[in-house]
Amino acid sequence: MTAAVILEFYLESFIELYRNYKDLLQFNQFFNAYVKSEHIDIGTMLPYQSIIWRLKEQYHEVYIKAEQDKTVRTDKPEEEMFSKILHIMLAVVTRYAVGLVYIPEKGFDPEKELLYVKELLLRDYRL
Repeated sequence: MTAAVILEFYLESFIELYRNYKDLLQFNQFFNAYVKSEHIDIGTMLPYQSIIWRLKEQYHEVYIKAEQDKTVRTDKPEEEMFSKILHIMLAVVTRYAVGLVYIPEKGFDPEKELLYVKELLLRDYRL
């Protein structure tokens, strides 16, 4: 698989969280608010951070592959690209899971909107 295909799968995994684990995303939203308000120390947060590190390792595989096959941009620092992707995708799927979104009078399709965000990121990062 090319880096572009792996990146698409990576982004899709966030949408899969929304499809299959809305309750986990809702919990994560409230957990983050609690952690921030209570000023939890870094040591206590290590298990949570290990999940983020795993996501970072998975993105690292995309970046390394992109350096080889040139199907994904590598002109930006890897850390910057990972941070943007993580924050954008996790924030969007979480907001939809919690229900903190604008709902037009005629309704909307949250999955269609999530796929749109995925495509925006792909357009920006694919070559």
